[in-house]
Amino acid sequence: QNAQQLQEANSETPLVEMSTLKEPDPIPPLWGPFLPRGVATLLYADGGVGKSLFSLVLAHHLALGRDFLGQPTSRPVRSLFVDYELNLEAHMLRAYQISRGLGLKQPPEGLFYWHPVNRIENVFNQLQAHIKANKIELLVIDSLGAACGSDTLKAGDVANLFANLLKLEVSLLL
Repeated sequence: QNAQQLQEANSETPLVEMSTLKEPDPIPPLWGPFLPRGVATLLYADGGVGKSLFSLVLAHHLALGRDFLGQPTSRPVRSLFVDYELNLEAHMLRAYQISRGLGLKQPPEGLFYWHPVNRIENVFNQLQAHIKANKIELLVIDSLGAACGSDTLKAGDVANLFANLLKLEVSLLL
């Protein structure tokens, strides 16, 4: 009955008395408490401080099922890095440098790269197909502004992007 109540609470019936619902199970993490499974996580900082590199190093550790920065990963996780900033060659240079630093000869299995030429809205079906065909669990989008194709200060554009991304039912690192 609790699952039915939660489903109703997430549907067209927005009003529910919270005291009538049981506490749900915790959301399982992909990486420690910082990257919960199936939700969007925002990584925000000034340009040039290393968000892209951090995300790629994290994706390497997740693909290997290795702990990262003292935080656990439960098992190997298949990740797709959607890159609006670098081309494939520049991204692969980084990926190989990270891999060698981890004692690998090449990037680990389960790590995917895609550089779409259009904003997410225009390639959403293609993105969805890539996720399904490759059993992706983590979607990294670099950068949110470019993926949105407009000014990220426009709430409507960002809200539409988030609504679409959440339909993918994967963990998001933006």
